[in-house]
Amino acid sequence: MNWVDLYGLAGCPKHVRDFFKDLGRPLDDLAERLRVDPTAIKALSSYESGWYNAHNRALKNPFGLTKAGGRNLRFGSVEEAVNYFEQKIGPKISDARNIDEFIEKLQTPPKYNSINPNYEKNLRDQYKTVQKYEGQCGCE
Repeated sequence: MNWVDLYGLAGCPKHVRDFFKDLGRPLDDLAERLRVDPTAIKALSSYESGWYNAHNRALKNPFGLTKAGGRNLRFGSVEEAVNYFEQKIGPKISDARNIDEFIEKLQTPPKYNSINPNYEKNLRDQYKTVQKYEGQCGCE
């Protein structure tokens, strides 16, 4: 048995491990400050940033934030991006203790990502995926 199987990481894709390694602590800290479900914050971040893909990583943009649906914003650091998100979106979602409350608050007008008609379902599905990977990747 190799170390990957021994530690339960065989089912954890590299990009997911990298997401949790790079963003787990900042997102958990944000969730604590906002008093929201940390898995909901990770679901939003992983969905909007494509699991913090190369494009968003280069922009230090863990939420795939854009200027009114235009080009993705560039930040000087992940912390700067998280602070921006906290100031702009945080008050809207604070105290959301589960994914249903989180989505409800996120989608109160003006809706977050109003372009995608399947957004709520997609975010719920992403929440389940993040829950699964948190367990598989040893990132809880």
